[in-house]
Amino acid sequence: MTNSTSLQTNKPGYLVVTDLDGTLLDHDNYSWDAAKPALTYLREQQIPVVINTSKTAAEVKNLQKFIGLDTPFIVENGSAIFLPKLQFKIRPPQSIEAGIYWVKLIGEERKKIVNVLQQLRKKYAWKFEGFSDWSPSEIAQRTNLSLDSAVSSAAREFSEPIVWQDNESNFNLFLQEIEKQQLKMLRGGRFIHILGNANKGASISWLRSWFRACYSNNYKIIALGDGPNDIDMLKLADFPVAVKSPAHDYPVFTSDKPIIHTEHYGPAGWNEAINLLKAELK
Repeated sequence: MTNSTSLQTNKPGYLVVTDLDGTLLDHDNYSWDAAKPALTYLREQQIPVVINTSKTAAEVKNLQKFIGLDTPFIVENGSAIFLPKLQFKIRPPQSIEAGIYWVKLIGEERKKIVNVLQQLRKKYAWKFEGFSDWSPSEIAQRTNLSLDSAVSSAAREFSEPIVWQDNESNFNLFLQEIEKQQLKMLRGGRFIHILGNANKGASISWLRSWFRACYSNNYKIIALGDGPNDIDMLKLADFPVAVKSPAHDYPVFTSDKPIIHTEHYGPAGWNEAINLLKAELK
């Protein structure tokens, strides 16, 4: 599936923005097979699918090849937006050039984040571990990823996933300390993510504005997510979709738009939601 032409021909404008783990990808085996009918439909309707994930750019690039997407994508919980140069001829303000992409940084570079975490651990002897402490094989074991996929997952640029191993009281102190360093915490499906002042909603808001600037069209957002780190993008969506998870409850948030709660899990729920919205999308 390719969406490269959809940016110019989609009338009216829609962007389907999706989380990956537990949403477009199955929570246990990372399969998206159950969502293939909806993905095919969106391709036929020339509606771009924008990945918005806690995963790395390396992971998303690999995944897009398999799924057949060539649209912009957002990585590490809203920390950076990757825009294909072929689709966005104008370089966005305060962006950097990275191969075939413009990259708009919303958050912080990982080097700063890891340095802060190491200093806090040394100063307070708090017990936590993160990706920077683990080998690719350890990451593979903790995530159920293949070794090659774990290598891509370890290639983080803008955040650090950790596992907290200390008590709740110290965790509250830890949060206070990272906030002093202009960092923040997000809970994902498996890890706590430490990142800069970014979130999935802020990145989508910026991307929608840039779409409008480049293509002179208004875009409504269909957002699909299953976890707490998806709430920021679900709250701003015109069509928010809370995807059912086998691991935890639906994300809880308020919206002035009707919220779709899928009956099926993961990619099957993803497919279900797009089917429900077909009348709107035509």
